[in-house]
Amino acid sequence: MRPVSDEIVPVEEELPLAPDGRPEITPENRNPPPLSDDMERAFQYGTRRLKSERIKLGLRWWLAGDGYRAAGHRVHLAHSVICDAARRTGLRDAAGDMIKSRLSANFVELAHESSLTQLQRLRDDPDAISTRDLGVIGGIAADKVIRLEQLDQAKAAQETTMNAIEKLAMAIQSGKVEIGLTVSAPPVLDAEFAPVPDDEDEA
Repeated sequence: MRPVSDEIVPVEEELPLAPDGRPEITPENRNPPPLSDDMERAFQYGTRRLKSERIKLGLRWWLAGDGYRAAGHRVHLAHSVICDAARRTGLRDAAGDMIKSRLSANFVELAHESSLTQLQRLRDDPDAISTRDLGVIGGIAADKVIRLEQLDQAKAAQETTMNAIEKLAMAIQSGKVEIGLTVSAPPVLDAEFAPVPDDEDEA
């Protein structure tokens, strides 16, 4: 991995300098909130070759919820340094995948709880729900069921395709399957349909 730049951001206030000659990080900015277990594992793996403790601290603040600019300000680095480090260490992609996974789980839980609440209201007092509203609720529920079935089918088809590709790759590597390439000449057009040059005289 290429070294990540740790260019220092100029600060207006007078700050004590660290042993490396850079502005000292204030005590309140030395202890970012703890990360979740999966985020901590991603951080340890992504920064295993990163030597700058200052950039590592900035990345911790960023993973804890700070923006690039805020995280950089805490450790007196340009926000572009934190952004570049997040990209090069793979933490930007890892954090994005984790956030999407959590959002997906939250939406599933929300849909589940909402459906239970609607079902309970329907059972407790069915007359309180108009025919129109009941039709809308039933239609939405049916649509979601169909959508989930389609997603399951698409996932199963994708897994089948990937398994077939993996088996083919293993067969090729083991020499059990040989791949050949055949090149054929283009077909000759019938004389009846052959193009006639513009300058050719008509018979």
